[in-house]
Amino acid sequence: MVAGNDLNTLPVDRGWAWAVAGGGFIAYILVGSSVQVRTLLFLEILQLFNTSFTTGSLVFMFTAIASSFSSVLVTNYVMPKLTERGCLIVGGIAASALSMGAAFAPNIGVFIAISSAKGIVSGLNVVPAMALIPRYFKRYRSRASVIPFCGGSAVNIIGPFVIKAVREEYWNQGMLHSPVCGRASLLGSRSATAASKCIQIPS
Repeated sequence: MVAGNDLNTLPVDRGWAWAVAGGGFIAYILVGSSVQVRTLLFLEILQLFNTSFTTGSLVFMFTAIASSFSSVLVTNYVMPKLTERGCLIVGGIAASALSMGAAFAPNIGVFIAISSAKGIVSGLNVVPAMALIPRYFKRYRSRASVIPFCGGSAVNIIGPFVIKAVREEYWNQGMLHSPVCGRASLLGSRSATAASKCIQIPS
């Protein structure tokens, strides 16, 4: 947490305070984009892992449960010890590592476990964004509090178009696409192995 002696030196309602609000906006975009990918590519993920709708839907259930518990744990136990900055650093590194791990998940069970872990990590990325707003804003607090949530709304509007553009750019028409294939294309020598898991759509 921000030390009590530093509260009087914070740029309240000005300057860096708006950068903090902008950081919250970006944090909500990044967390929301992960959800968008799993949602929009749900059918491709089912075919990639050759699993049923019931099993595949567990991805969303466990992720939602983990995210809910994470928000409470981060607020009451983790953030007071790591501080807001520590939570964001750990959360960012963990989210990146889990995303790469999901790209090479060998089966749906591992994919669900990694998605659940990302749900836990999401709390480390979004809770500090909201916790910092009251410290940096007094007069414009209500206005600044809305900015991070606008990031979540923006990704719901823009996300589908961005995901579609990435799919068309990196993979030919007629291929099923998934986070596995997209990330594998950026990871060099292992990309051919992961890309071979994609399933050709019958013409």
